[in-house]
Amino acid sequence: NHIWVGFTGTKSAEYLKCCGLDREHRTYQCAQPQRLEACVEAMIGFDTAGAGNELLLLGELYTFLGLVAQSAQSQVRRSRETGSEYVEIAAEYIRKHFQEDLTVAKLARYVGLNRSYLTTVFQNTVNMSPQQYLMRFRMERAAQMLQEGDLTVGEIARSCGYPDPLTFSKAFKRTMGATPSQYRREKGEEESDQ
Repeated sequence: NHIWVGFTGTKSAEYLKCCGLDREHRTYQCAQPQRLEACVEAMIGFDTAGAGNELLLLGELYTFLGLVAQSAQSQVRRSRETGSEYVEIAAEYIRKHFQEDLTVAKLARYVGLNRSYLTTVFQNTVNMSPQQYLMRFRMERAAQMLQEGDLTVGEIARSCGYPDPLTFSKAFKRTMGATPSQYRREKGEEESDQ
């Protein structure tokens, strides 16, 4: 079931933000659908001319928005408790800063958790440590660069946060099963066979 309510006003955007709704998030699953339905039924009943009905209608709209906002806040709390929100924040940080000398300690400071709890949250949410997640992201990015361009292995290593190409090559082979040069050659051969 979907419930749709239309309203306007100078504070509309502010109220929607409180409800976790915006241009990218246009729908929301509320934990109290029966109460929302009751609000909508009441609003339909008050949708006739008259100052009293207009105020009653407005009251029901505020109740409706309040229920959605409460539900949104409890979902954020649950995601914090399970750690998924922290993992999303950390993953976004990794995607933006993987080229830097990024450590788990720096990541934990950014997210606002201690290092061991961040590791626990990652293990529970994505079944790997933050370090493993960072390495996997770097290696996937490196693999993409090896396939797409003419950068040297050293240039790719540096652009993935490894100042030493040898350390990068060892990490790449451990993760991808081939050295960067072998990987590039194999992928090049696959493309020429097609």
